[in-house]
Amino acid sequence: MTHASTEAASPLGIAVSLAGSQTKLAESLNESQQNISNWLRNGIPGDKRAMVASKLERLYGERVGRKVICPDDWALIWPELEADVETLKATDDAQPPTGGAARTNGT
Repeated sequence: MTHASTEAASPLGIAVSLAGSQTKLAESLNESQQNISNWLRNGIPGDKRAMVASKLERLYGERVGRKVICPDDWALIWPELEADVETLKATDDAQPPTGGAARTNGT
């Protein structure tokens, strides 16, 4: 895999594609194009990850959002997201299966 295709496959690379260019993404994040280029090569610095992840999620959705950019620590940074996930799981577990009528005792 080439360096360019690795960049494009990263959440930040996807955000660049969605924005149209590194420059446009930089403008939407109030950063320089050079920072975006550096982040593509070296990763988003720790002191900026939470801010960048939040902004990217607001701009482009969960595909490049907080859980994607901060996969190991999103629940520590945004504990309310974990509560949302638990609520969804509980709701999903309580729903009957889809795809037909419920069967009882082999009928």
